[in-house]
Amino acid sequence: MGALIRRLLWLPVVLTLSGCWDIHYIENINYITALGFDYADNQFIAYGQMLDFSSVAKQEGSRKSTTPAVTWVGKGKGETFNMALNDFYRTAQQRILWSQITSIVITDRALAHGTDEFNDAITRYREIRFTPWVYATKEPMDQLFVTPAFFNLSELSTIEHEPIQNYKQRSWIKPISYLQFASDIHEPGKTVIVPSITINHSQWKRNDAKESKMMVNGAYFITKDHYLGALNENQLEGLRWMTPETVRSPILIPAAQDSVDTLSLEHPKPKISTSFSSGEPTFSIAVELSGNVVELDTPMTETEMVKKAEAVVKQQIKQTYLAALKKKIDIYQLEYFAYKDHYQEWSKLTKLHPFRLSESSLSDIQVKVKLLHSGLLDEMLDEKIEGAK
Repeated sequence: MGALIRRLLWLPVVLTLSGCWDIHYIENINYITALGFDYADNQFIAYGQMLDFSSVAKQEGSRKSTTPAVTWVGKGKGETFNMALNDFYRTAQQRILWSQITSIVITDRALAHGTDEFNDAITRYREIRFTPWVYATKEPMDQLFVTPAFFNLSELSTIEHEPIQNYKQRSWIKPISYLQFASDIHEPGKTVIVPSITINHSQWKRNDAKESKMMVNGAYFITKDHYLGALNENQLEGLRWMTPETVRSPILIPAAQDSVDTLSLEHPKPKISTSFSSGEPTFSIAVELSGNVVELDTPMTETEMVKKAEAVVKQQIKQTYLAALKKKIDIYQLEYFAYKDHYQEWSKLTKLHPFRLSESSLSDIQVKVKLLHSGLLDEMLDEKIEGAK
């Protein structure tokens, strides 16, 4: 009897316990997967990409889908980036969730206007994570955000959202996360390198009709102070050899009779040394790479091949430096190395005038290439030299 009374006494307490009254079912939420930022006519413009996550879930584990994935693109305007984002709520119909964003794209106009407002809007809103990939573009955002993936998969299966696997096969311009972007933009002496994303309308066909695909075609450069400009992919050939994350990337080396052979170089180990003379800095670069033979049409010894590969890499590093120098871009973060390794000299120099580079600032470039699988290479060379006799 006493136990029953005690249970009855607990009954009012149990009845007052609250349940999950604020629960939200996933089918009643709009998930933003990519954000785009633009600036035009003295207004901040935001673009939001939304996917149908029910169709995305059905595609998991399969590369075949009979119907194309559906994508929505919204556009908001405001006097600030935050107000532009809030403009989405007027027509959202359901609750918007920002925590699933995996890509942030900024137009060149927004970069030229400045990134302070953009950074403030992103970092202050707790739902948006620091993990999205960051790109810059000249393309119309509403077209970029609906560029399809292969096999009717959603846009989550494009390089805009998943760049790493593509970069491992073709290491040219390293992807950058928003965490790295936000960190570098505030680091003294750092130049932020933002991959440029565009639309290729001609390389692929679906059956007999052309189908557009995303591609990275260069990079944009900014510092804490201002937007510096952009360089295309050809101008950035040397950047990959100064990027330790490079997995592999091909080069052509000259051979006899106007022909070329192909090597795949990988895992560069760049080292930058700084010295000051009369208050002015000079820099030397040393790079070590390993590589493999991809195509060999001309008889050539390993020593000759290594020597030519080293000359090509050295030339590309120098040409990229000079192309960037024309736009006053510190492509190899030389100021940052001066700041880290010689802070007192750097501090005195930058008090007198902004940090400047010239052609003579890069005093020396040393490249060392080591070819792997030399046993197979020697066998190929022996066969080709013997056949050329």
